Amino acid sequence: MPSITKDSNGRLKRSYLKWKSMRARTSYPSHPAYETYRSLGVTVCDRWQSYANFAADMGEPPAGLTLERIDNDKGYSPENCRWATWKEQAANRRPVGPKPNPDSLAQKAKAAGLPYHVVYQRHKVAFWPLERALSEPVSKARTPLALRSKPQFVGSDSL
Repeated sequence: MPSITKDSNGRLKRSYLKWKSMRARTSYPSHPAYETYRSLGVTVCDRWQSYANFAADMGEPPAGLTLERIDNDKGYSPENCRWATWKEQAANRRPVGPKPNPDSLAQKAKAAGLPYHVVYQRHKVAFWPLERALSEPVSKARTPLALRSKPQFVGSDSL
């Protein structure tokens, strides 16, 4: 009789491993992330206590995707989970640490859509006024300033 947890090659299915990991994070005190999930009140819905139901709702994850909770304030359930890339998951993280200071140079550069190092160099090193440092677009030229405009010499042959 075929197992619902194994693929045709006898290996555990990725969906089963994801389900098992989800349950461990939320149910087993020995799991390293258990206290974090418990303190946030993250649980697994009753339906997903069974792997068969989880597999029926989610199917096999496409290669490279992981299980993500859409709303981090809610638990694991069919309406709150999807398969997502690591990049999508990283964008859906709960903020950690203090909130960024909106008056910091880094946050002002981010709001202006400019790289921090450019604004820092303009304002702190070249002593540009902050308004100018934040408003001038970044030059697309990658040629050093000294080489951008070559001086025109009048040679003896042009006389």
